[in-house]
Amino acid sequence: MAGITAGDIKIVELHDAFLPQLEISMAEMGFAPMGRADDLIEKNIMAPHGPLLVNPSGGLIYGGHFVGGSNMFSTWSARREMIKRGLEYALVHGTGASSSQFGGAAILKRGTN
Repeated sequence: MAGITAGDIKIVELHDAFLPQLEISMAEMGFAPMGRADDLIEKNIMAPHGPLLVNPSGGLIYGGHFVGGSNMFSTWSARREMIKRGLEYALVHGTGASSSQFGGAAILKRGTN
């Protein structure tokens, strides 16, 4: 809907209650082929100096996964990294409810001002 591809995004703040959820969601969003989510780690795509910055905030586990505020924490982190690194796009993702049946994603675009 945003008119961009996964390749345009260089920062992802993703709901990561546990590592397999992070990998599966990344594949579902097109950052790795379905069934090959382990490539994100094995091929250093998500490495600290790799081509894709994932959860620079430390993720929800690091932040305490506080209900109601965790997505704002993720959005702040993505915005901070976009400005600091001069990157154009970031993706913020969250899930919710008792079985994570609700989810959402927002694409952030850095302004030129």
